[in-house]
Amino acid sequence: MDRAGLISTPYRGQYCITEEGIKALNSGEKIDLKYLERFESFNEFHSVSPSNESSEQRDPSEEEAEEKSPTEIMDDAFKKVNSTLAGELMTEVMKLTPGEFERLVVKLLLKMGYGNGIDDAGYVTQLSGDGGIDGIIKEDQLGFSSIYIQAKQWALDRSVDRPEIQKFAGALQGERASKGLFITTTRFSDGAKKYADNLRASNIVLIDGNALMGLMIKYNLGVSTEQIYEIKRIDSDFFSDSL
Repeated sequence: MDRAGLISTPYRGQYCITEEGIKALNSGEKIDLKYLERFESFNEFHSVSPSNESSEQRDPSEEEAEEKSPTEIMDDAFKKVNSTLAGELMTEVMKLTPGEFERLVVKLLLKMGYGNGIDDAGYVTQLSGDGGIDGIIKEDQLGFSSIYIQAKQWALDRSVDRPEIQKFAGALQGERASKGLFITTTRFSDGAKKYADNLRASNIVLIDGNALMGLMIKYNLGVSTEQIYEIKRIDSDFFSDSL
């Protein structure tokens, strides 16, 4: 409802109904996923998920006709839970200040194991005059190899285009760096991806909003485990050998 504009969150944990929300409430209609899909801003938000599933809605009758095993049903439910979690996580990430977002990105790289065992392995550069480099991860004790980071906390309806990647490549050249990581909350244009793929002097990895949310969930950054389910199967060896 926040992304659809029915409520607003002026501060973390505080919610206020908007004029559009009052209209929805007075309409008497059920405010569900189908209702929220009327709003373009919600559709843009809802498309951000760690999976690559199509955004097209399947016919419920087709789904009911499918015969799925309990494990397959659990897998589908798990994907839906993670998709919803990714959307909620993106909402929180977009509330961060630019400096907080840069620190979050550095923490994510450290959680993933980069700079493991190195003192002060990752740090954020100064917000002004950083030369196009937002953070640095040391990969070895002596500092011979480092990953240079550019972090763009952009609105979900924008896209990172080729000029931004060109600027980052120039910043890497200025640092005589060979490894760059460009992370954003939004998506990359085809031109940006093609330019990064064709670079020779530097290797630039692009992480978009979908991938960022997926990595945060995988490495438990900004999320915590709520419930654990054990899936068990028949132990054939027990019945054939142990009795």
